[in-house]
Formats: sequence, C-alpha cells, structure tokens
Amino acid sequence: MNIIDKPILSIVVPVYNVGTALDCCMNSLFVKQAFKSFEVILIDDGSTDDSGQRCESWGKKDSRVKVIHQKNQGQSVARNAGIRAAQGEYVLFVDPDDTIIASALSEIVNEMTVTKSDVLVLRYMERGPQGKLLSSSDSDNLPWGTSVLGNEALLDFFHEKFYGYVWRFCYRLSVITENDILFPEGRLLEDIDFVYKVLACSRQVSFSNIDFYRYQVTVKPVGLEKAIKDCDSSITFIEECLRYIDEKKSDLIPDAAAYCIHVCLHYYAQTFHYSNDSSLQRSRITLKNFYKKMRHEVKLWDFPPKVRIACFLMDIGLFGPLGRFVQLHPWITNPFLFLKGNKK
Repeated sequence: MNIIDKPILSIVVPVYNVGTALDCCMNSLFVKQAFKSFEVILIDDGSTDDSGQRCESWGKKDSRVKVIHQKNQGQSVARNAGIRAAQGEYVLFVDPDDTIIASALSEIVNEMTVTKSDVLVLRYMERGPQGKLLSSSDSDNLPWGTSVLGNEALLDFFHEKFYGYVWRFCYRLSVITENDILFPEGRLLEDIDFVYKVLACSRQVSFSNIDFYRYQVTVKPVGLEKAIKDCDSSITFIEECLRYIDEKKSDLIPDAAAYCIHVCLHYYAQTFHYSNDSSLQRSRITLKNFYKKMRHEVKLWDFPPKVRIACFLMDIGLFGPLGRFVQLHPWITNPFLFLKGNKK
C-alpha cells in the first residue's frame, strides 16, 4: 500500500476486548474497498485479551492503519484520542463489533463534497443476536435525500425523528475541532451528548440515502451499579444540554427541554428497579425536580401520544408508584426506545 500523506477520511475505532469481532469489522473496511484515501485509527483501550495484538497485526498489514495503545479509560477517552489523531477532512466512528458496507465510503465522501455539508446522516440496519437484519426506527418524515440547515436537523433530533448513534453520521472534522467538541469522559449517554453539540454547531446537514452501517444489537441487564451510573449520567446530561442550548441556540430551549424530559422520565422510572438504594433515591428526587422545572417550558400536546400518557401520570403523581410497571411494559416504554442503543 502506498502511504497516504493526508487522507480525505478518518475512521475512528475504539477497541476493548472484542477478539475476533475486530477482524470482521476491519475486513468490512478494507475488503472489496475501491476507495483508498482513508485512515483507520485503532485505539486499544487497555484490552486484556488479544485485541491489542490484533490491532498491531492490522497496523502491519496496511500503512493506513494507526494504532494507539492506552490504559483502560473508557470508550469516550478512546474516541477522543482518535479525534486528536485524525488527519482527514471528514471523520466516521465505527464500533469494533459492528460492520460497514464497504462501497459506502466513496459515496459518503462524494456526497459530503458535493453538498458541502458539515454532517451527513446515514442509513443503517440493526443485526439481532441471531444475525437477523432489522430495519432502523428512523421517521419516514425525515427529508431523506435533501439538505437542511443545522437548526432544522437539531430540531428533528430533539423531536426524536432519528436516533443519535454517533456511528450513523459522517462529520466534517473542523466542526468538531474548532468548537472543542469531545465525548464526555467518565459517564454514559456519550453518543447523544456529542451528536446534539455537533448539530448545534453545524451550518448544513444532509440526510443521505446511503446504506452504510450494520449495528450489532446486544442486550445487557441493568444491574445496580449501572443503574446508579445511568441516573448520574442522565442528571449531568440534562444540566449540560439545557445550559449548552441556552448559550448557543436559546430559541430551541423548549425543544431541548422536551427531549430532556424523555431522558428524565426514562431514568426516573429506572430508579424504581432498586427502590431501596439511597443513591437512586437521591437521583429520583433530582430527576423529579428537573421534570417539574422543564415541564414549564413544554406544552403537553407537543409530545407524541404515548409520551403524553407518561407526562400525565407524572403530573398527577402516579408515575412514581407505577415506575416499575412503566419500565416492564412496552406500551409505555416505547417513547423511550431512543435510548436503547446504549449497548457498551
């Protein structure tokens, strides 16, 4: 392979204990790949299996593969290291247990170049535990095949017309670096935290029909430790999101508040899984206070019907007693499925 002085596209792949899945991911990037002007940045986040060695092996196979080793600090720290190392004009994030459609890379770069967009929203499909492909849950009302202003795309995001998985976008790297946008370290909800900030700083966003990504769905039980971290992360996310939007796009505060209410109710209900834990009890009080404050910004009829039910129950004081029921029954948890992608 010829060494590329400055690639057009950087692909950031955080790696931690994924074994052979990394080879499947990397094969999808390189095999039958006509597009050549890209680099892959593998960040080994202190793997304790052979993932680090696999990263080195790929680095020896192709000069476009950069390998970074770091002590285990989490996916956000790894992705941030990738951002800092990236040399391309555009950047993609790929998780090491997922795959891409190889032919999509040249189409993505071409569409970013032609539309002059800062962000490209891409199509994807989910792969279930048995390998069955499932379609995404994006709204059919999105302007697929067209470009919109960044504010319009941010509104669609806050209205949950598309999921904020970080890997389903192509980004202009300068938008990220010039606005000092990084993944929040040491907490969860990192994907949506990163995405709304990039959209808020983008001039133009295109909704592409390019079929790009295959997302491997994994379901993990929510233990007490994760439930506490989830709730703590949701509180931090809500505080930061409302503050950030107030500073950057104050006219969108009602829309941001509506989105944060969904986050709030999801994790408020989760606190009832371990109702006697003192940490979750404190989180429950904080989330309830957030809800009361944000509800003043949003009209009940601004929500989808199922979310109105959850808000109505919260308003009359029944959402708490029914919290465990809410989490266990899909007829009311559907509004919160935008958070289902927090697989790592």
